[in-house]
Amino acid sequence: MNPDQPSTPQPTTTPEKPRVSHKKLGLWLIITPSALIFLGILVFLIIIFMPENAASRSDLFGAISPVKQVLNIVGFICTGLGFITWLPAMIIGIILLTRKK
Repeated sequence: MNPDQPSTPQPTTTPEKPRVSHKKLGLWLIITPSALIFLGILVFLIIIFMPENAASRSDLFGAISPVKQVLNIVGFICTGLGFITWLPAMIIGIILLTRKK
């Protein structure tokens, strides 16, 4: 045994991963679903006030432009995800905001 080396093994330290604070995560969970709902409603308002051809207005089930179709899908997905995740995200976000470290 070498007297320069210690006889017990030294504990190795692992670098800790940065953790997201509870307050940041709580705010993120509260703001995101509300923002998705707002974005979806905004997309639907853009679709409603988008100019159309006079020929397509006369027919109720006329051809819809591809831009309107894509915007309808995006608006539906944004609003649907916002409504589905709103209540659970609010509950979890409030719990995380009120939680003490």
